[in-house]
Amino acid sequence: MKVKFSKGYKMASSSVATAGYDVLKQRLGVVFSSGGGYVYDGVSQNVWAAWKKSSSRGKYFSENIRSNYAGTEAEISFSALRNLDESSVIQYTAEDYVLPEDAVSEAWF
Repeated sequence: MKVKFSKGYKMASSSVATAGYDVLKQRLGVVFSSGGGYVYDGVSQNVWAAWKKSSSRGKYFSENIRSNYAGTEAEISFSALRNLDESSVIQYTAEDYVLPEDAVSEAWF
């Protein structure tokens, strides 16, 4: 499975290299330092925000995400990759809520 996220963040963790979140699908994409990627469905925005704010992202991931959500192996890519800093922890931008073009159907009109 291939999954693309609009933006991802470098996680500054020894076990997690990058991660991204799809607000509309409540889908979390994680690329591990080892190179493997996984998608976790049903992850709430609160869990995503708490993970980004956590002091130990590897520990938070193990205790709150890996142990509570089934992961599916995936090839993950990001349109933009940013460093995780204080300004990115809380703020969501309009691009977080944009549907991909292929999600729009003629039946909607």
